[in-house]
Amino acid sequence: MVLAIQVADCLPIFLIAPDVSAIGLVHAGWRGTVASIAREAVRKLKEDFDVDPGSLSCFIGPSIHTCCYTVGREVMDKFQPDHLTENEPNHYNLDLISANSAQLSEAGVAAEKLPLINDVHTVLNPGCIPTADTVTVRDGMSAFST
Repeated sequence: MVLAIQVADCLPIFLIAPDVSAIGLVHAGWRGTVASIAREAVRKLKEDFDVDPGSLSCFIGPSIHTCCYTVGREVMDKFQPDHLTENEPNHYNLDLISANSAQLSEAGVAAEKLPLINDVHTVLNPGCIPTADTVTVRDGMSAFST
């Protein structure tokens, strides 16, 4: 069995429940984060597999980081101020990693098991993995460039 997730600059979040051999994968962009997708994934693992949230290990893969993720007021208004940094009037840098980490904590993931974060930054290191800027889709096929 293969389990995979495809993201560009969004957060790929891996939730591992070793006690019951269950894994959850979450694609967390700003919309999914607003919809509490990380918290919902923990709830679903608990409901479907009787997973103790405190036993989950979490990992966030390569993604955009706060320094390069600028959003306008229409997105900023959907987030708590502690996940935003103003960089110019009506433009803010959004920290998806902290927003999703907070959701995982609120869902009961133990502090010591909160996300291990991959330092690979998809905007500053565009050649490391395909991103929205380096993917061309034609006839249902993806072509990657670096």
